[in-house]
Amino acid sequence: MSSTYIILALITSGVVTFAIRLFPFLVLRNQTNLSSRMKFISAVLPQAIITILVVYCLKDIRL
Repeated sequence: MSSTYIILALITSGVVTFAIRLFPFLVLRNQTNLSSRMKFISAVLPQAIITILVVYCLKDIRL
């Protein structure tokens, strides 16, 4: 593989990742009143993701 191909692949993946993360902010920026389900998800999801990551990392450790 040429270095140009690798650089283009890195730039493309970076742009796609940035666009995916930016999309919810663009869609919800003018929403002043979110549904109760959306408020629940925004309150619970970060802790749930961290918990899943910690459990996944600790699953192979023998005590």
